Amino acid sequence: TVYFGTGEPNSRNTISPGGGLFKTTDGGKTWKNILNISPDTGANGLAMDPANPKVLYATTWQRRRAVGQFVGGGPESGVYKTIDGGAKWTKLTKGLPSGDMGRIAIALDGKVKPTRVYLLINAASQAARTAGKDESGFYRSDDGGVSFTRQEPTPAPAAGTAPASAPAKPAASKAATLAKPAEPIAPFCGGGTVEAPAARAGAPADAAQFGGGGGRGGR
Repeated sequence: TVYFGTGEPNSRNTISPGGGLFKTTDGGKTWKNILNISPDTGANGLAMDPANPKVLYATTWQRRRAVGQFVGGGPESGVYKTIDGGAKWTKLTKGLPSGDMGRIAIALDGKVKPTRVYLLINAASQAARTAGKDESGFYRSDDGGVSFTRQEPTPAPAAGTAPASAPAKPAASKAATLAKPAEPIAPFCGGGTVEAPAARAGAPADAAQFGGGGGRGGR
């Protein structure tokens, strides 16, 4: 079984995708259109449940391109699901933008939880713009598309403060403090280590702070 999205059933004078989603079960000899919205809308995304190949999710994109014109979204863009290999489809809407949508990217969490669906949606309805609400973004469903939740971005912490979830740094133990060397080991650019300044008789106090080309401590 092979699925193919975004057919071209339109006239030769248009390059609008249209056609929806096609399916073949005979190696491509014949094809059947199993999801067709309109001549202006094609199927641009398809995801299969790895635990059940009859469960499919498809995204549609309403678009039309002409000379000097491109329409990249509309009310026919959406997300659909089938549980019988494409015989019947259900449009998924709960939790998703209610207005016009553009292109939609889709993915499933096939290894951990196949019923977890991810969507990346471009949406900009007139009602959302009037209300100052941004409906575009990253959406997630944990119940096979029954409902979706927009994943709000985590706000950055205020300057000079640590994130609330950051664990407190443990206090250094007395044993770790006593184990620290009396003289720090200076960095070395050429690999290996160098002695501390006190261990090198006759060397300038800051000589160990510079790496040499292939030598030790700039010798």
